Amino acid sequence: MKSVTIVLTSKRVWTDKEIEFMIKNYPHKSTKYISKKLNRSLGSIRAKAGLLNLKKTREFLFETKYGKNAFFYGKHHTEESNEKNRLSHIGRTPWNKGKHNIYSEKRLRKLRKHLAKYREGKNNPSYRKNVIEKRRKTMHENLKSGRLVRWNKGKTKYDYPGIAIIAKKSSLNMIKRNLVGSKNPQYGKPPTYPEPYFVKELNYKVRSSLEEDGLKILRKSGIKYKYEKPFIINLPYGKRHYWVDCHIMNSNMFIEFKGYPDKNSILKMQAFKEQYPNNKLFVVTYDEFVNVIPKYCYHEIYDINKPKLLVKNLKSGLNAK
Repeated sequence: MKSVTIVLTSKRVWTDKEIEFMIKNYPHKSTKYISKKLNRSLGSIRAKAGLLNLKKTREFLFETKYGKNAFFYGKHHTEESNEKNRLSHIGRTPWNKGKHNIYSEKRLRKLRKHLAKYREGKNNPSYRKNVIEKRRKTMHENLKSGRLVRWNKGKTKYDYPGIAIIAKKSSLNMIKRNLVGSKNPQYGKPPTYPEPYFVKELNYKVRSSLEEDGLKILRKSGIKYKYEKPFIINLPYGKRHYWVDCHIMNSNMFIEFKGYPDKNSILKMQAFKEQYPNNKLFVVTYDEFVNVIPKYCYHEIYDINKPKLLVKNLKSGLNAK
């Protein structure tokens, strides 16, 4: 028979001082710090914390995730890793695509209350920080350089039946509430969408990169203009305000900076041309849309990448007067 030796290890008993140290420091200090101070393993400290019913505070947990104690605090991804992450998501379908009412109402209320604590007032990470303008600038630079492509480029609400149904419901709701025409709170005001962004060279806000490039060309060539001029036009669904992008001063020439033409914008341009026959409407667009925009919507059309012809015709029109 083989002899078996059994080694008995004596358990280390928790002292009153160690327990007091645990109660004071465990809720708001890391477990590693406590294990070093008490010279005990992480497992033993977690087990003792469970027996003593000790838990980490919300402030400590928030700091470990988002504050200075977070693993990625002060660290940044390289451009290569960012590009890899971006490409890895392309083509993947989100887990919640097409799914509705995943969470119960009670669960949603709890989540909203929990998130409200970290979003309101000083707890919000973007408190008193002008984050929106920085994001707009980076987005604008990425779109201009071609690094980003708009998901809805070349598409309209008519391509998505769900959006078209929502648009119809909202318009019917406005009619029911009798908020049509002058009673509409947005009547006579410039459009709120897309949101304008500030351009230093022009010293005012514009709504798109196409407008920005076109107005810079006019300024460099010395042509005086007025940005956004309203006109009342009659459309099949009633009277509406049509804000022409640019009016050339001391003339009857107007410029519309237009990307992909949707049905609504074509209707407005056509109505403006027919109802204001003394005015000339020039459309400035990209090369790919020159043949897409119908000819009955404008008097002349120009490519933004070939501005010399536009400037020449505008100056000749001003000199003729």
